Amino acid sequence: MKDIIRFDRLLGFIALTIAFVAAFFSVYGIASLFAGAFIATAIMASSLEVGKLVGVTFLYRYWDKTTILLKTYLLIASLGLMLITSIGIFGYLSSAYQQSAMKYTANQEKIIMVESQKPFYQSAIQQSEKRIQSLTDARVLQENRLSSAMTNAFISRNPIQLKQLQDQTVSLIEQASADIKVESGNIQENQTKLMSINEDVNKMKFEGTGNKDIQTFAFVAEQFGTTLDKVAKWFIITLIFVFDPLAVALILAYNIAIEKKN
Repeated sequence: MKDIIRFDRLLGFIALTIAFVAAFFSVYGIASLFAGAFIATAIMASSLEVGKLVGVTFLYRYWDKTTILLKTYLLIASLGLMLITSIGIFGYLSSAYQQSAMKYTANQEKIIMVESQKPFYQSAIQQSEKRIQSLTDARVLQENRLSSAMTNAFISRNPIQLKQLQDQTVSLIEQASADIKVESGNIQENQTKLMSINEDVNKMKFEGTGNKDIQTFAFVAEQFGTTLDKVAKWFIITLIFVFDPLAVALILAYNIAIEKKN
């Protein structure tokens, strides 16, 4: 007998707890839809939540003693209020999700925008590398030209022509070396900018890990090949289908347990 009494109390406590929590989310969600009269709407929605539980209890206890008209109305009203409660919960959870989703989306868009700069610097690095290769080949060609001129018997007999050729070749080699140095500096500068972009992206990704709920939804969406909003929507729908109906079912179960005990 003691175990039954304890279970009755536990059942009643759990039923009222779930009903209260469901009512809180529902009342807040419905009142938020009419923010201009938030308090008045909250009071109205609260009274309807209490009325729903009392109505369900009344229907169970006095089903055989109640007229068909009253039974029909209370049944329809209870089902309607369960639907309204579910809509209120959906609105509350959706609003909470949207706030996190907006921050997550804004962060993702910022990451995409920053990363979109990377191809420009990567292309500039590739162009500089090609330019350095071309300049290196040209410098080698000029060095070979100078070496050939120094060993050419005909040119070596003409000091003036040899001097002009040496000056011209040395000038071209020095210019190629200077251009290579400039391009090397450009590569270093662009690599530094790429590193800065990567650091900024990593920092934004780290900041985005604060939205753990969205990160979870994003992972599920990626695994099932769907969108983040769809995953959140169906999760909330699944939740509300068991939330308020469970509270009502436990209220009925509590009444049954009390009746069986008596």
